[in-house]
Amino acid sequence: MKIMGVDPSLNNTGYAVIDENYSLLDYGVIKTKDAELEDKLVEIHEKLLEKLKEWEPDYFVMEDTFYHRNPDTAIKLGAVKGVCLLTARMNGVEILTLPPTRVKLSITGDGRANKEKVAFMVNKILKLDVRFPSHVSDAIACAVAAVHKLRKDALFNKG
Repeated sequence: MKIMGVDPSLNNTGYAVIDENYSLLDYGVIKTKDAELEDKLVEIHEKLLEKLKEWEPDYFVMEDTFYHRNPDTAIKLGAVKGVCLLTARMNGVEILTLPPTRVKLSITGDGRANKEKVAFMVNKILKLDVRFPSHVSDAIACAVAAVHKLRKDALFNKG
């Protein structure tokens, strides 16, 4: 089983692909060029599509929408998330969305953990010592939290 975690952002969308044993298969950041919103969205779609076709993940996971103080930023982030979800769905990938507090709780044991704690625990879980960009460590955290959720769901659905 392969899981792709994504941390959407208009300028730096992080992604990571892991397997059910927490092996990191691929990761990176989709950096968009200085362009109009629509062109950035197309670029994110095309690069994410490449990764989906390359890895053919079983699951695509992102954090649920969160509140943002700046309405303009929230609207742009919503557009990026929409493009990511549409790209995954149109490629037949099962989508999971998790609340940010659930991702942090699953990774660190604290639903309000800061980015540094999440990054530290991502390295511990994957048995690595890598300084990932924050968007990548957040994408990995989403993927790991999805593995935890899928395992838990499987345990409760036995019988």
